[in-house]
Amino acid sequence: MPDAGPLGVPTGLRVTASGQNAVDVTWTGVMDASSYRVQVSGASGFTSPMELEVGSTDARVSGLLPGRRYWARVLALAADGRESEWSSSANGVTAIDSPGRPSVDVTIPGATRSASQGGWVDPPDPGTWFYARGRAASSCPSGTTIRYRFQAQYTSPTTLYGWTGWMGRDAYMVQPTSGWGVRFFAQARCEGRDANSSPSSTGSGCRMSGGGSC
Repeated sequence: MPDAGPLGVPTGLRVTASGQNAVDVTWTGVMDASSYRVQVSGASGFTSPMELEVGSTDARVSGLLPGRRYWARVLALAADGRESEWSSSANGVTAIDSPGRPSVDVTIPGATRSASQGGWVDPPDPGTWFYARGRAASSCPSGTTIRYRFQAQYTSPTTLYGWTGWMGRDAYMVQPTSGWGVRFFAQARCEGRDANSSPSSTGSGCRMSGGGSC
């Protein structure tokens, strides 16, 4: 009986996110293969990989962390015990869902957190400093961190300022002229090691410098 020869190596490997905690791995099949061994790892050197065997040219690997890059490779198996070499690897990043819309509380504090210093300080003029705090309506998944950005709009005259950068602090301060109102806008996002979520929908709050809502 002639030697069946070596199995071909799977090609065309692709890794795509399937939500926050799984990836889909697909590849081109090999003649004479009866099944395939799939390895997925959070390291390009395949340290401590997850491994499974499937009878098709696709596999879903779950139990992964959000916003992380994962590498995959595949080898072909024949019913007579032959194995191919490992395929070239491919990689993809799991998704992160956006957090809920932040609520925004606007206060005129006597002592509050400074956006520039990140600690508790007495503002130069406690009666004219506005302070906004955003809280996400839903938390970020394990392994990710919530970040906020803010935008301020003075009501008289109407002046809209640009968004701040994304920051770990959940507070932002401005100092308008007496008698003005300030509307604060806030967005949240979840940041992972290798990817970020889309920004949340925008929350807002408004207060007049003399007290009361806008």
